Amino acid sequence: MTPIASLSAGSSMRAAMEGRDIGAVADAFAADAEFHSPLTDRLTFRGRDQIAALAGIILEVFENFRYTDEFMGDEDGFLVGRARVDGLEIEFVDHLRFDGDGRIASITVFFRPLPAAAAALRQIGARLGRRESLLRGAAISVLAQPLALMTRIGDAIGAGLLRASVRS
Repeated sequence: MTPIASLSAGSSMRAAMEGRDIGAVADAFAADAEFHSPLTDRLTFRGRDQIAALAGIILEVFENFRYTDEFMGDEDGFLVGRARVDGLEIEFVDHLRFDGDGRIASITVFFRPLPAAAAALRQIGARLGRRESLLRGAAISVLAQPLALMTRIGDAIGAGLLRASVRS
């Protein structure tokens, strides 16, 4: 694979996501590509159709979605970005691996900070569940709500306690 092929695939996905063009997002991926969840090892999305559906949900959930940095090599690359979810700022890194044809063969996503990641889990999970049924979406939202609440409260209190410990 040439560096130009990988640059094209990563940059194409970036432009498609920022342009909210789900068809172009799907086109950046190989037919058998895999999307590895940032939230669990138990969930991998496979193929362009599943990845396109997930990208659509991500763009619904994340407000002001934008990439801030791009690093591409011959075999893999990274896109770094920011957005807002449930009023919280979230940072993310998309680790892309390219196939021999220059398409994205796999993507693994990483989120921070934890309160925003928990909010993303709740919002994305509920919307994915709603594709099957309203009840499934509601169940996922209810199951994820305590984590989202605990991380918001824990972040506010814990950071204050840690700052006080560091000063002493």
